[in-house]
Amino acid sequence: MGAPCLLVSKKNNTDYRFVVDYRRLNACTELEAHPLPTTEESLDSIGVQNPKYFTCLDLQSGFHQILLDPNSRPYTAFRCHLGLFQYKRLPMGLKNSPVTFQRVMETVLRGLTWKSCLVYMDDIIIFSNNFADHISHIRGVFQRLRCANLKLRLDKCQFAKAEIRYLGHVVSSQGILPDPDKLKAVSEYPTPKTLKELRSFLGLSGYYRKFIRNYSQIATPLYALTKRNAMFVWDACCEIAFVHLKKALVKPPILGYPKPDLPYVLYTDASGYALGVVLTQTQNDTERVISYAGRSLNGAELNYGITEKECLALVYGIKHFSCYLRQTKFSVVVDHSALQWLLSMKEPSGKFARWIVFLQAYDFKVKYRPGRVHSNADALSRRVYETEPQISHVGQNSLSPTQTSNCPIDGAFDRNTLVRHQREDAKLIRMINYIEKDILKGDTNECRAILLTASQYFIDDQVLYHVVTGGKTKRTSKTGQGNVIQVVVPRALVNTVLTEMHDSSITGGHYGISRTIEKTRYRYFWEGMYKDIVNWVKSCKECNQRNRPVYPVRAHLQPLPVTGPFQRVGTDILGPLPVCQDTGNKYVLVFIDSFTKYVELVPLPNITARTIATAFIDRIICRHGAPESLHSDRGSNFLSRIVAEVCKLFEIRKTQTTSYHPQCNGQSERMMSVILNSLGKYLDDDHSTWDTLLPFTQFAYNTTPCFDSTSYSPYFLVHGRHPRFPTENHMQISRDCSQNVTMFIGDVVYGLEQARLVAADLLEIRQKSMKLKFDKKANTNQFHVGDTVYLYTPTIKPGQTKKLAKPWKGPYYIVELPSKIHVS
Repeated sequence: MGAPCLLVSKKNNTDYRFVVDYRRLNACTELEAHPLPTTEESLDSIGVQNPKYFTCLDLQSGFHQILLDPNSRPYTAFRCHLGLFQYKRLPMGLKNSPVTFQRVMETVLRGLTWKSCLVYMDDIIIFSNNFADHISHIRGVFQRLRCANLKLRLDKCQFAKAEIRYLGHVVSSQGILPDPDKLKAVSEYPTPKTLKELRSFLGLSGYYRKFIRNYSQIATPLYALTKRNAMFVWDACCEIAFVHLKKALVKPPILGYPKPDLPYVLYTDASGYALGVVLTQTQNDTERVISYAGRSLNGAELNYGITEKECLALVYGIKHFSCYLRQTKFSVVVDHSALQWLLSMKEPSGKFARWIVFLQAYDFKVKYRPGRVHSNADALSRRVYETEPQISHVGQNSLSPTQTSNCPIDGAFDRNTLVRHQREDAKLIRMINYIEKDILKGDTNECRAILLTASQYFIDDQVLYHVVTGGKTKRTSKTGQGNVIQVVVPRALVNTVLTEMHDSSITGGHYGISRTIEKTRYRYFWEGMYKDIVNWVKSCKECNQRNRPVYPVRAHLQPLPVTGPFQRVGTDILGPLPVCQDTGNKYVLVFIDSFTKYVELVPLPNITARTIATAFIDRIICRHGAPESLHSDRGSNFLSRIVAEVCKLFEIRKTQTTSYHPQCNGQSERMMSVILNSLGKYLDDDHSTWDTLLPFTQFAYNTTPCFDSTSYSPYFLVHGRHPRFPTENHMQISRDCSQNVTMFIGDVVYGLEQARLVAADLLEIRQKSMKLKFDKKANTNQFHVGDTVYLYTPTIKPGQTKKLAKPWKGPYYIVELPSKIHVS
């Protein structure tokens, strides 16, 4: 009778594709065995060539360019209103059409594929390191297609591009990104109403899972709905996970191409419910993420001990990335120190024996990194339900922020939910069966553990409780003097309890680790409770945004070398001070030379950009010449267009401090306290005359030797002589000026040159000494690509108060380490 046919809308929604329903024919067709290249293999092979130019070719109706064997044509018959027809060329919809077409294309391009081009069905990508080679490679592919009489569709071909779309990804010389059009479909995906819609979304987002850190942990609530016999109940945690995945793909990180000649680093970690791994390489002195991976733990694995889970994460990571790690040396970074001696374990048994046999086939070295700095594989894996971010840019940094929201909990859970989850927990059900039925199942160690601890448990109204007591308690008794009765929490409800005990605005309060532990232990119990609470509190977004960090970051000191007077001038503003009666002055504009420490103090009635620019020209440029650079804080008056135009006119480089870090302009900041200290000692009750004392404060400072830096006075290093003081005139002390002018100038110049050379040496020694002392407490080496960090931004919005604000914004993901002191 022939197969039915139908029209399917194309992407542009204006054209239609004619297709035939060959399901009945496919059901009785034997599948041909021919491997199709995977997306990962294709993308990885591109990076080996270090490509800079890309060309993408698309065949015109590719399947229909392949002739169909006459004996096979009757099987392709289809019917329509015009009658019965059959195909002469390869149709779409047949089970073996893709395999046949892929085999043809690989035969046509044999010798070129995997070297200068790749082919996946009717899509061909050509990649080259330089333009000349690229033209040669395109010509070679064209010759092969011409010989096979295969035609291209010109409007879908792209030539010699810096980046190109291929297999749902954007590939460039920088790395790999998901196709924005595909991501738009994910970001606009409506909330699933049925299991079919949910599976469709998971399939779409899962295609890009290697771009999403902790994908398996994030998607845990969604995958739980797809399990057999699971009820489709879309709750708050499912919605958070759904939004999390969509926002995580708004701006995913650029993944680097794997370079086979460079060593790999594999970061692994296991939490209570999932595994997380990150594969990286250091390319051009920058650590690049190659791929993220992870999966949820199944029922039996949830009961593993911490060492077993960490070892399982190691095995999983190496298996997952075996195509990269096989036959090469690599490093594995873990936060569980016991794994350092895994391969040297004597007489291993059970799972460890099997895992060790597997791992011995790989050449790697295990490195231990404490959990607090192991955040690229660990970080949010401890907290599944936080929402992922909407991406933005902050200043010059390419940071990826996340926004989270708590699951609203009105009471942790009801009795029925507790009973059901306790009996679904693989470990708790053994204890329940022993208490209720005296049935003891499991291996020797598990049975021994149940026998030793069973006296601490009892069941009342089907709920399993735990008793903390000094002696043994009967399993059938709920009361006991001095006992603490705790509800036993199954692993599936641990996050719910932690949210109630820490996050909830009613019962939580976002208190610290100790208080949360004490509050929880009087109500609940589960194995690993203390560690879970510690990890939960440490990863709490609200706490991290509000509290000061336990391990504050302290970067290495970066001295700014300076070799001569007024090469670099720092500036800052002191005030407002009391308004001066006669002049109206209430600010002091401070200029200080970084080499000589010479200062110019300018009293000002206002600090507009025009006033500051005028004072800079008058006091610095016209007196001492144009400096090479002017350094200030990030005040709007210093960053104004007027000041920028003045600097441009005199070819002065304008620099400024980093945000919220005035120490970058430390000399100017230090001068503020010197001025206030000096003026405060000479002023009486009337503080409105401070500007009359300012010139004398400046003179006194400039004529005092700086023994902590240059050992000379700023005045001498600028003028080459010491100033005459009033006492020298009063005592009629004369200086020997009998030599002629030429000799006098020579002596002054020589003395000044020698003094400045000594000052430069002493200043360099002082800077090195300060750096050595300061760097002892530096800890920037704790950062790695993929780490979760918070950015100190204590700005507040109108209507907010600083005392209630959250000064730490984030979390953000580190995507690049440009230098030892910069992160992006």
